[in-house]
Amino acid sequence: MPKRPSAANTIVRFILTAIVVYAFALWGWSYLVPPYTGIVTAIANEELHIVGLENVTKLGPSLDPAYEIAVYHRDAADMQDSLFDFKLESLRSHMPMLLALVLAMPIALKRKIKAVLMGVSFLIVIDSLASVVVMTWSYTFLPDQHTFSPFKDSAFRNSIVSFLYDFYNAIGVGFIPIIIWILVSVRKKDVSRLFEVRAEKMVE
Repeated sequence: MPKRPSAANTIVRFILTAIVVYAFALWGWSYLVPPYTGIVTAIANEELHIVGLENVTKLGPSLDPAYEIAVYHRDAADMQDSLFDFKLESLRSHMPMLLALVLAMPIALKRKIKAVLMGVSFLIVIDSLASVVVMTWSYTFLPDQHTFSPFKDSAFRNSIVSFLYDFYNAIGVGFIPIIIWILVSVRKKDVSRLFEVRAEKMVE
């Protein structure tokens, strides 16, 4: 019977594999950011439609290569030219990181495919919500954009938007792919297996 690798070896192999996959995924994903941004902004516009703002302000991929997302406002530019653009760095980094973490795991291919599909779905929704938050924050706190804000003044809403904006920029960008990876990929049996291997090693 072949000897099972130790828990330490399994973890090291996972880390090294994740680094290699991330490097390739980051390079490949750079070509897919524009169409992905189109999907994210389309979902974000559906979210704006739910709250009744889609006919006033919309999101779309930015035509400026220095940015990712453009904000169009009916009263500012008749939906022809963007009112302002902003970067959402997570659009470039989250997907490669999630793919690297999932694909590097020593699990069955079927589980990997299921985890990737679930993770990508979660990520699209989160990125769309992040786009809405950044747009709302810009309308609320940037003087030039506040003139065209479709939102009524609300200290309570402003505090929530400010918190979400600060949280996403300070913590969310790095941790969201890891949290999603844990939710869609890691199972209790995976952790238990590591401890079992370690216990067997100690007995030997």
